[in-house]
Amino acid sequence: MELTDIFEFISPNAIRIKGTRSDIEFVIEEFLYGSNPRRIRRRYPHLTPLQIYGSITYYLLNREKMDAYIEAGRAAVTAVIEKHRRDRSASSSSGGSSQLPKSSTGGREKAVIRESAPEMAQVDTGGNAGTKTKSLHIRDIFEFISPEAIRIKGTRVGIEIVIERFLDDESPDEIRRHHPLLTPLQIYGSITYYLLNKEVLDAYLKAGWEGAEAAYQEQLKNPSPGVVRLTKIAEEARAARLRLRELSY
Repeated sequence: MELTDIFEFISPNAIRIKGTRSDIEFVIEEFLYGSNPRRIRRRYPHLTPLQIYGSITYYLLNREKMDAYIEAGRAAVTAVIEKHRRDRSASSSSGGSSQLPKSSTGGREKAVIRESAPEMAQVDTGGNAGTKTKSLHIRDIFEFISPEAIRIKGTRVGIEIVIERFLDDESPDEIRRHHPLLTPLQIYGSITYYLLNKEVLDAYLKAGWEGAEAAYQEQLKNPSPGVVRLTKIAEEARAARLRLRELSY
């Protein structure tokens, strides 16, 4: 599954989250105002974690283009509202009435206004708000070292580090506090990539855990000279404490 598969590119003005009446900008603007995914989910409970994380990741991958898309949407809404005001003023003088277009969801007119507005932003067939800047693909933020190793590009951090913290219910902000060198794109992108490929990456995580456990058990059976030496020191220290305890009686 590709990241763009979770969106519908309705028109040059509208990128809708597939299966909903919500425009991608609902999520992006919440994110830009400082809301985390949990808060966004509370506000839009019909959206799935994949749709929320995917929308934010799509924004971070195409930031310049999507900033233009957001600004164009605001301009489109302003243009339609101003036209409505002029029409209403003209209608009032003639005794008629005029109404703004509304979506069937009630209170979410913005997406409908976007679709009906004059073309303000361009979206190409690949689903990218149109500028000449090259778009990133979500896979571009990873290094696929081997089937057993997916590393976040530019770091020595494996994707499993972020995914495991996400599965432990840590927020992106909490993950970043533990790994301050990771960017928001790297964190959101890792979570989105997991949600897009959950079955495959669950198997990847399981293989990693099993491999680590097998290596640990092998080390117990055949400890290195250093481990043997430390074990001997610990045993001698424990025996000395026991002798001191006996003498104190």
